[in-house]
Amino acid sequence: MSKQNAAIAAIAVSTILWLFVFVVPFTDAEAETKWFAAVALYGASYVFFFAAIALVGRDGFAALKEQVKARLR
Repeated sequence: MSKQNAAIAAIAVSTILWLFVFVVPFTDAEAETKWFAAVALYGASYVFFFAAIALVGRDGFAALKEQVKARLR
């Protein structure tokens, strides 16, 4: 697996973790557990996101950002 593919996978994992933060309030758990789960998911999403940036470097991340922007237009 190349660095770019690993970075894309890390961004995908980051996005999935971030989206699960919004699922946590609807789970059948205690408030303290929900709070911990949401904070842990949010923190883990940022770890994966910044790991992806480190894998591709500044120039690679700028190119990847432009690709995503082009798809969203």
